[in-house]
Amino acid sequence: MTLLDIQDLATYYELEGDSVKAVDGVSFSLERGKTLGLVGESGCGKTSVMLSILRLLPENGKIVRGKILLDGRDLVSIPEDEMREIRWKKISIVFQNAMNALNPVFKVRDQIAEPIIAHEGLSKQETERKVSSLFELVGLPSSHMKSYPHELSGGMKQRVMIAMSLACNPDLVIADEPVTALDVVVQDQIIQKIKEMQTLRNFSMIVVSHDISVIAETCESIAVMYGGRIFEYGDSLSVFHDPHHPYTIGLLGSFPTLRGAKAKLVSIEGNPPDLLNPQKGCLFQPRCPRAEPICKTRPPKISVKGDHFSECHFALDPELRKIQFVR
Repeated sequence: MTLLDIQDLATYYELEGDSVKAVDGVSFSLERGKTLGLVGESGCGKTSVMLSILRLLPENGKIVRGKILLDGRDLVSIPEDEMREIRWKKISIVFQNAMNALNPVFKVRDQIAEPIIAHEGLSKQETERKVSSLFELVGLPSSHMKSYPHELSGGMKQRVMIAMSLACNPDLVIADEPVTALDVVVQDQIIQKIKEMQTLRNFSMIVVSHDISVIAETCESIAVMYGGRIFEYGDSLSVFHDPHHPYTIGLLGSFPTLRGAKAKLVSIEGNPPDLLNPQKGCLFQPRCPRAEPICKTRPPKISVKGDHFSECHFALDPELRKIQFVR
């Protein structure tokens, strides 16, 4: 069953009288118990999509069109007091930087207890027991419950954030760059813990990352974002082994692989588009080795196979995989 259905979402930021089109026509759906990965360069709109789902946009941010359906209920149109009941209870988030997300002057126990008290109304003793069980669940000793954030390592703080996100048994967990700034050993531990928790609790999850390897290890389906749009979408195996957009091909070539022949990593020249004054046509055109005059018009959504689609005029070109980025 579909838990989350996002339809033509557009989120803009007002900046000195102009609008930054951070999210511009994003659509995707997520089934219960499944995981979707949002991948792309910094500034492509990934976090703005997540903040739109939670309705936690800054003051200058606004959802200008589209629907965010959670169990068929449109989160865009409901009042703020109803949305407050949904946060943590139905949708929770593991914020990007645990060091900044945790309040430095409160013990981690109290920060995890806050959503439990707000949404479940448990007594102090019951809340204490639940927080202790959450610590055990994420592999943290209960002796750290009374610690302040600065007394914990990066990996431990990230586990605290995971525990907080699971405090009210949500249907959807959003993990925004859950392993950024952690070393590779701790990254693997955190990823394995998240997967273990999902199997145990059967919640749906959206993993936001610029690291394709993290997405590959955690997600059944992938949405590749660029310039506030989804350029390619499909199941993980299909997108990884048979990409049909030049940007996806460039991203995959920019990360090392443990299998296959050794090759130099590629670099996508240029910069992401200016979303204050986006160009017409394909936003990737100025950086794309395959660009032709037709790319000055906006590409259609082309079905590759099944649910796999690509927004590229040459998505079905058998020569597309041969494009050359800078090495």
